[in-house]
Amino acid sequence: MYGVYFVDAENGYAVGQGNVNYLIKTTNGGENWFPPIQLDNMSLLSLYFIDSNTGFITELKVKF
Repeated sequence: MYGVYFVDAENGYAVGQGNVNYLIKTTNGGENWFPPIQLDNMSLLSLYFIDSNTGFITELKVKF
């Protein structure tokens, strides 16, 4: 897991990478998480939300 952000005590999001890149959400303080949204071909690093429905996620793009 690369980034976690809680809008308030209950609503939070996290991005990370396992077999695939993913975004997950909780609405009960992290006790349970909604099934991940898979985001292929993206290297997600961090996130910031201004409310429980609007946020920004940074992605790493590397070119050599």
